[in-house]
Amino acid sequence: MIRLWKPSDEPALKALWRDTFGDPDVYIDKVIFKYKTAPESIMLFESGGKLISAVHMPRSGFNFWGKELSAAYVMGVATDKSERGHGYMRPLMNNALKSMYDSDTSFCTLIPAEGWLYDYYAGFGFTEAFYLKKDEVYINKSGAFNEEVSESRDDEALYRFYRDYFRDEPFYIKKSLKDLKAVLTDHRLGKGRVLIHKTNGRIDGACFVISDSGGCLVKELCASENKVRGALLSYAASLYDTEKLKMISRPRNAREDGAYRRGMIRAVSVFDVLGAYAAAHEEESLALSVKDDNISVNTGVYRLSDGVVSKISDEAYDEALSPAEVMRFVLKGQTCYMNLMLD
Repeated sequence: MIRLWKPSDEPALKALWRDTFGDPDVYIDKVIFKYKTAPESIMLFESGGKLISAVHMPRSGFNFWGKELSAAYVMGVATDKSERGHGYMRPLMNNALKSMYDSDTSFCTLIPAEGWLYDYYAGFGFTEAFYLKKDEVYINKSGAFNEEVSESRDDEALYRFYRDYFRDEPFYIKKSLKDLKAVLTDHRLGKGRVLIHKTNGRIDGACFVISDSGGCLVKELCASENKVRGALLSYAASLYDTEKLKMISRPRNAREDGAYRRGMIRAVSVFDVLGAYAAAHEEESLALSVKDDNISVNTGVYRLSDGVVSKISDEAYDEALSPAEVMRFVLKGQTCYMNLMLD
């Protein structure tokens, strides 16, 4: 039987997570089940009263062509070790996708844990879209100490800055306050620090840093002004007594030096996705035929004209686009940014 979870499932779900991913109880309790679970966010496969498989799918906002649409983030995909190889995950994922559609979710995103899983999830209509890059930055530690940099202690003030900083970031998976608290808890459990820069008492920069192979890894740097960026990076270098920082950031495109794939996306509601695209491309007038083998209600022919989309048929033409091809069409080569757990 496939169903949504209920509170009485929590012990079995925690045991499945622990056995599959090897995470400590403190992380499972204080991050996943404190911040990432809700009645509609976990789909289960059970048999004979035993939990076999689970898919976690918390929701976030996604900036897409100037609109904020709903996106699910698939995580914690797990099957009991003794039950693997029987094909339980395919019907579970299909049901999860249909559940997302029924709850007015426009997109689904995920981060494959291993390289071969990119091909596996492509079979569910996902396509590569999220990219990160890692650079090495050299810092002059002899610079003057900047009194405007300190370690963040007020999570809500940090969130207000973070929310505003990314408010208009294109093709970006947003963090709620709850999401950011999950990130901060995880980051601090790993002995990470959050540095902030203030000007006239107002936060205008933030930097998430952690020890890495005797040096420092900057997991995310949020600052618009070069002097603020420089102050945060210099302070981080001093904290970890290094002149070389490794830094994760968003590349301009997938071909940029150092860029690597980090996640995938799928159109859950093709109508919503094409509607947002059409509103941003009023000059385009065309018809698209779509065939979706996982979410059948997406199948059909859509007309885009004068900034509006309409579905003109529930039957697809022979030469129809897959959900992955729909996403590649609407993204127009743009890369997306998702750093939900600073990874």
